[in-house]
Amino acid sequence: MGQTIETRSLDKTSGKTTSSRFPVVGIAGDSVFDVYDHTGKPNRAVVYFLAPPALKRQNSADFNIDFIVVRMKGNPDTSRRLLEKTLEETTPEGMYFQVGSPQDQLNRFLYPYRTITAIGGLLGGLALLLTTSGIFGMLSYVITQRRKELGIRMALGAGKACVTGMVLRQSVGLAAAGCGLGALTALAVARLLSHFTNKVEFFDAGGYAAGVLLVIAAALAASWLPARRAVNLDPARTLRCD
Repeated sequence: MGQTIETRSLDKTSGKTTSSRFPVVGIAGDSVFDVYDHTGKPNRAVVYFLAPPALKRQNSADFNIDFIVVRMKGNPDTSRRLLEKTLEETTPEGMYFQVGSPQDQLNRFLYPYRTITAIGGLLGGLALLLTTSGIFGMLSYVITQRRKELGIRMALGAGKACVTGMVLRQSVGLAAAGCGLGALTALAVARLLSHFTNKVEFFDAGGYAAGVLLVIAAALAASWLPARRAVNLDPARTLRCD
């Protein structure tokens, strides 16, 4: 703060070099975006400055100002219409102005990122739906095929709660093993993708926990429903049918 930065620019018309000095009046916080220098390497030290009148008169391309900031009071929509009308009446023909609030500018800038996030979330939700439905169908089929085994266990004296609990434990064990492998794979892929993005946290404990719990819940539902149907049947009838 308080130091001076000196810049030099070349006037292409006269061939003279113009020197300007800028006092440092403030220091901004870190940005989430990288700024790259002429070699393509990230450059976090970026200077924001306003062109002095001398350079403005020269119409230097390096200091071309293509926007203005207007502070207005009252209703935003009314102020915007008044500003647009004034610009249409005062600006030369062929000039185009896009009037918008800072929030509008931010929304336009973030629109591509929000769109990509929404599409990624939709695809992720679809993948999770297919996973849970696949687990449900697979376990339902497996338990249905074990009706004979369940009937034999009940004919030998096993209670309904005991048989149902055994089926649930086996199914949840398989689902938990699959969730563990899937979580490890997801973490490895997220670590790989983190090198291609900037300041994006891939490890979301809540998201991982929600996905694991949803898969476990699907496994429980897929096992409990057919297991209850099987143990509620008469053991003798189940053995005769199989």
